[in-house]
Amino acid sequence: MSIYTAIFKYDDIEEEIDIETIELHDEFELVKKNLFCAFKSCPAQIEYRPKGINKAHFKTWQKQDHSPDCIDYFKREKKRRSEKGSATVDVSLSSKHINKVLKDLYREANESEDEKIKRLTKRREQAKKRKKKNPIVDESQMPESTVSINPTTENGDNIEKGTRRAPNVKNRHNIQLLDDNDVNFTRAVYGTIKLISISEKQVIISLSAKKKICNVYFEESFFADAPQNMINMFRTVEKYLSMDTNLGISCIGKVFKVNNQFNLVVSNHNNFTLNGFPIAKFIFESSKRRF
Repeated sequence: MSIYTAIFKYDDIEEEIDIETIELHDEFELVKKNLFCAFKSCPAQIEYRPKGINKAHFKTWQKQDHSPDCIDYFKREKKRRSEKGSATVDVSLSSKHINKVLKDLYREANESEDEKIKRLTKRREQAKKRKKKNPIVDESQMPESTVSINPTTENGDNIEKGTRRAPNVKNRHNIQLLDDNDVNFTRAVYGTIKLISISEKQVIISLSAKKKICNVYFEESFFADAPQNMINMFRTVEKYLSMDTNLGISCIGKVFKVNNQFNLVVSNHNNFTLNGFPIAKFIFESSKRRF
């Protein structure tokens, strides 16, 4: 069941929030934590799910029920609870998979208004055709054993390669969408570059959006497998940044959190693009436009 509007409630504030504009709100971090059903007298709390595998949408919180007279009321169907301690497997992403993720991420983050309208119209039409019941855990049944498969760009003895299909990677088209659920997991992140800091064996690209900052780290291990002139290429990009403020990065890597700030580590030179291009091609295309 699709929900397109919610109410932001905080202290004495009550404000209607639309799915298409929530990420543009000046108090986005506060808004997304205090959303409720827009139907009068319905107490159900609402969660914002950013665009990822599925389109951005509002969702009713687990164990939260709408009032029977609410237009978004639904009955939950029972499912077996998952077994505690179920197995988790890290599966390495192929180069082809990573390239597609980066390409789609950049395209969706930079879609035109017409493209956005077409996408939203199509989504609403599809939503009308299906009506899905939300599951509720049936505590009376024996738990079922499950295996959680996590995508990764890292290498290691405990990481599977090519033995099973890697899961979809969750996209964050705006760094404001990063939260605690992303920490220690691989995510695809898009953001606008504000600063590049370069040292002998490390590069840090700083992204910012409203009140949020995210640093993308390229560590010594990254440069061990990268072309020898990679540091010089980053220096060239730094020069272009001083001339053009509209420089975006699409990257995929593991998210970590330090001092209440979400950051990301890129492990391979094929795991990021600049304005939709690999770094070498970006420099080539930029040089053609300027000379």
